[in-house]
Parts: sequence; C-alpha cells; structure tokens
Amino acid sequence: MLERLGNRPALSMLENAYNGLSEETRTRIRGNLFLGLAVDEYLDDFQRGDFLVRNLLASSDPKGSLAVGAYPRVGQTAQFQIRDKVGASEELETLVARTKDQLRGKRVFGACVSDCSGRGSRLFGELHHDSKAVYPLVEPQGAVGFFGNGEFGPVGGKNFVHGYTVSMAVFTEC
Repeated sequence: MLERLGNRPALSMLENAYNGLSEETRTRIRGNLFLGLAVDEYLDDFQRGDFLVRNLLASSDPKGSLAVGAYPRVGQTAQFQIRDKVGASEELETLVARTKDQLRGKRVFGACVSDCSGRGSRLFGELHHDSKAVYPLVEPQGAVGFFGNGEFGPVGGKNFVHGYTVSMAVFTEC
C-alpha cells in the first residue's frame, strides 16, 4: 500500500498529475497507468530503465492510499508511468540496438524470447511486433519464444519478475 507521496495522500498526488494532463494523454493512460519505483534513488537524473514498474491495483482506501503490486520503501522515489505502444516499441528497439553493439564481433546462434501475453496485438495492434524488433539482433538464425505472464529481467543490476515486458537470452560464442 502506498499511503503518501511527498507527505500528501498518494491518490491526491495521482489526481493532481492526471488533472494536469492534456485530454489526449488522459485517453492514452486509461488502463495503462503504472507506478515506477526507483531502484537507486540516489541518481541525479532518472532515465528509462531506472524504475521497477508495478501495477496500480486500487484506490478505495478512505485515507487516499493506492494499492500497488509491490512493497515501496519509505523514502523511495516513485514516478507514475504510462505503458503504451510507442514507448514499448522505443524501449525494445533501444535495448536491441544496445545489445547488438555489445555483441559486435561475436557470432550469434539465436535467442530465446519470453514475451508477456499483455503485449502482442493487444498492445501494438499488429501481430509479431516484438519478433520483428528482435530479428535484426539474431538474423539469419532467428529466435524461439513463448508468451508468458511474468518475465525475469534485470533492473539496476538486480533481477525481478516483470509484467508487460520482453526478456531475452541471446546465445553467442564465448
């Protein structure tokens, strides 16, 4: 349960943030709003990948608390996050490009991809979105994969179970 943000009721902070958004953004976040918890709150400048993103579950508490799919620590930096197809595409493309750079010069034998069942055509409006995004990393060998409901992956050097994500193991020569 997240009771307070900045010494104010968490629900009040969410309402203030929501009311400050454009109508277009309000439409985008319906059903796609999450809470990001900083893995390292001592960073000066937070970037994509610095937050463990968790579901906002409910807000029926009379004190204005928010039920969150995590256990926030006192003093931990929190940020409301939007999940949408544009951001999900950008993040996957960035990670594939970074991984490709890290593997430069190594022979890639293929990959195993675990894709959340909440992605795919429901999020992107097309089939095989993530497979197409991963292919440049593993071509011409390809990848195998499956849809799941919880994917393992690192954030801030620690492994967590995630939702609405893609996790991938790339097989290369040593």
